[in-house]
Amino acid sequence: MQSLIHSSGGLIYHLYALRYSRVLWKSTRQHIRRLLTPLKFKKAVLVGPSGGYLLDKDWLASFKEILIIEPDPLARLMLRRKLPTTSEIVWSGTAVDTLDPKGFRNLLRESDFTPSETAVIFCNVFGQIDQKYNKPFSNLKDFFRHLDNYCLVSIHEEFSTDIGSLEAVQRRQESLHGLSLLKSISRSKNIIDHGTQELFDPAQKSSYFYWTITPKRLHLMVVAKYLVSSQESVTHDV
Repeated sequence: MQSLIHSSGGLIYHLYALRYSRVLWKSTRQHIRRLLTPLKFKKAVLVGPSGGYLLDKDWLASFKEILIIEPDPLARLMLRRKLPTTSEIVWSGTAVDTLDPKGFRNLLRESDFTPSETAVIFCNVFGQIDQKYNKPFSNLKDFFRHLDNYCLVSIHEEFSTDIGSLEAVQRRQESLHGLSLLKSISRSKNIIDHGTQELFDPAQKSSYFYWTITPKRLHLMVVAKYLVSSQESVTHDV
């Protein structure tokens, strides 16, 4: 029930998606697909994908097997409509914020999602803004270092704000980009920091792109890729 009423991933988000995902979110979905297409793996792990509203259906079909970690029952119902019939789907209702490094690693291994053939994709998990979901892992890099040689990818926002109109965004995009654009078109001048800017090094992140979640709200997004090398991995018990 908590996942259903959560403001950023529950019923409110599903209502936004019902109204805006087909048209308003289309360009963001296409941009994410372009950034994720170079991933050439047989399997994918989707961590917190909700209804998959920002994921492209044809891109999902490129994986032979998909492990989905999503506790929201409504999200799972909506996501089923996007999943390819050609892929084998494995479901886990584990709450994202309860994942620990050892448990997560064991879940991947027990499901036979090995590092050499698997991309682990965090679907806007790190961009949640309230206390419960802001940083589900106390130290992200320490968490990642437990995942020896997995390719780890995160789709998340770094900043967001309210906007006066979409026309204002389109006019300013020609001269301003990124955070400068966000500040210039913010209606309230209140820029929300989602606490994700320092999670990845600049070289690991894509350039900024935009997610107009509603006609009055804009999120500044990135896709980040982190490959855990054998030198970075930690010693642990299986």
